Amino acid sequence: QTVRQAYVVDQNTMTKAPLTGEIVDGALDGHITVPGISISAQGLTLDAIVNVPAGSSIPGNSPIVSNGDNSFNLKFDSSGRVEFFVNGWAGGVLTATMPAGFNDGNNHRLTATAESTASGSLLKVYYDGTKIAEGTVSTAAPYVTSTYGIGIGIDPEYTNRVWPGTIDAVRVVKKAMTDDEIAAGMISATA
Repeated sequence: QTVRQAYVVDQNTMTKAPLTGEIVDGALDGHITVPGISISAQGLTLDAIVNVPAGSSIPGNSPIVSNGDNSFNLKFDSSGRVEFFVNGWAGGVLTATMPAGFNDGNNHRLTATAESTASGSLLKVYYDGTKIAEGTVSTAAPYVTSTYGIGIGIDPEYTNRVWPGTIDAVRVVKKAMTDDEIAAGMISATA
């Protein structure tokens, strides 16, 4: 029997990250930590297609895209709400209650954006292209990465925190995507 190791390669830096888990129907059922990516930006978008088994609950601290507790994180909290923060949770967290049917066994797109404002940052969370939460926090740009790498399906700072379903089509973008871009599922050519 041949043992194979799967990798994900960052298209910009050509950084190679090993996959833990497997690819199921084209989606990640497991996790990846991409090391060595440095981000410092005035805007940030985290975007992923996620799926959890029908009827299942999502445990607390389930990360979708994470750079640890002192950087950015898009995850579920212990109350089953989606949670988003940048530059650490101490500067403010945006939470959103998920619409009924999120855990229906189908793919759903979660997007979070952060953009610099005069008083901090405007955070937004979208579900299947529709904004479900918006709020201002005191954390100011630039939004920077920690030394942990970017985790997909795992919090690279606390590696016991993992996503309980599949993740696909993850994007980390150094700008806050617009409402129109998110609704269309696109990123402008200037991203």
